[in-house]
Amino acid sequence: MNALLVHPPIADSFLGHQHALTFINKRAVSPPLGLLTVAALLPPEWNARLVDMNVQPLTDADLAWADCACISAACTQRDVARTLIARCRHAGLVIIAGGPLFTMEPEDFPEVDHLLLHEAETTVPLLLSDLARGTPRRMYRPEGFADMTRSPAPAWRLARLSSYALAAIQFSRGCPYGCEFCNMPFLLGRTLRRKTVPQIIAELDALWAAGWREQIFVVDDNLNLDARFLKQELLPALIRWQRHPARAWCNVPFYAQACITLADDDELMGMMVRAGFTQLFIGIETTDEAALAAAGKTPNRGRDLAGDVRRIQRAGMIVHAGMIVGFDTDTPAVFERHASFIRDTNTVLAKVSILQAPRHTPLYGRLEREGRIASPHPRDNTYGDTNIMPRMGLRALQSHYRDFQETLFSPGEYYGRLRSFVRASGVPRAGMRPSMSRLRGLCMVVWRLGIRAPSRGLFWRMVAAAARKPRLLPWALMLAAQCHHHHLFWAGLRRTTSQRAEGAAA
Repeated sequence: MNALLVHPPIADSFLGHQHALTFINKRAVSPPLGLLTVAALLPPEWNARLVDMNVQPLTDADLAWADCACISAACTQRDVARTLIARCRHAGLVIIAGGPLFTMEPEDFPEVDHLLLHEAETTVPLLLSDLARGTPRRMYRPEGFADMTRSPAPAWRLARLSSYALAAIQFSRGCPYGCEFCNMPFLLGRTLRRKTVPQIIAELDALWAAGWREQIFVVDDNLNLDARFLKQELLPALIRWQRHPARAWCNVPFYAQACITLADDDELMGMMVRAGFTQLFIGIETTDEAALAAAGKTPNRGRDLAGDVRRIQRAGMIVHAGMIVGFDTDTPAVFERHASFIRDTNTVLAKVSILQAPRHTPLYGRLEREGRIASPHPRDNTYGDTNIMPRMGLRALQSHYRDFQETLFSPGEYYGRLRSFVRASGVPRAGMRPSMSRLRGLCMVVWRLGIRAPSRGLFWRMVAAAARKPRLLPWALMLAAQCHHHHLFWAGLRRTTSQRAEGAAA
């Protein structure tokens, strides 16, 4: 059986970092971890081929080679997934689909032959068993969740690793918190399930053996949920792994998602820095206590959130703050509150989104009862859209949101945050390993941002500030490239929106 594993393209977006990737000659942020795990679950007699359409085109030759197409997609890839399914159907392939999109919306894809809902570790073996008996079902929805200790290492051999900015390994799944807007409890459960330390080290060794020397994203809903396990088992093992002679002089940097409660534990933060953690995504959501209470964001309530972020950054980890607008308590003043928080915490990259209501969340159920669901599917947040009817009013929310993003990522704003960040932040222990690709990226950043860009004076002021902490300078340049991406994206969106409005008026 020839299995073609296909990941649909990701549209140009503020989260896709397409403009930033051009600096380092990469095609996508990270490989499709789910499909690589599926490949590792297939029998040895099956032939697997990965086509990540963000990295390479899906050719007619690929389709002619395949017997079946295994497609995984996120909800933001809904439209391109439909196009991909139609193409595979036209080629006469058996279509197997899984991932968040199909788990959340299985009834919307009648053209798929076999739907594997929730986790591949539970559903792929069931499908394979039924195929062997000649009795495959159309839909597989498991009773429980996967045992992570039995999850195989991803089939890295199938991926063109040199095309990606970072690799990823899965550490754990499941989150016990009950945030009203989050669909993770439905997708992955509320009980923490994790891989063993030997599994993690084996996967890191496999990536290293495959030639990977760049940043690694440790995929987890909440890395510091079990601080005791981190301190006693995972982090000591990672610290030992980093001491290998080939890595000791320049540790591999790790990126993870964490809870703001990390700021309470100096020992844990210190161990994370020694283990190589350099960047953390932390869901701040909002600084409004009423909104946090209504959303069920319990860990963030009653805290000095700004002080917590500064404490984590002083420890030597870069914080990317996730924030939301559109809560029921929000007024237009929320944008200035968010902007003040971002400036006060020296948060260079804040990922601010409009509230969405995915199906199977408490938020969707409440708004449906209130008659405030505009669409059953979350809409494209990239363009400031949403599937809810916000109390602020949709047009007012969208207008303020786009103005906010343009201001947040105007050169004066983000270079100012960068200068403040490099002055106040601690220095990550893990560095960026010298390479020809890295050198080329550095030259591209200097050429495009330090010579050609109208904001080049701001760039060199930032470099002068960062030069006092040489180990921090490469990270500052990386952040500048990412901010430049956001600036180009939001400025381009403004032009596109204006052109459409002018065309409609004509």
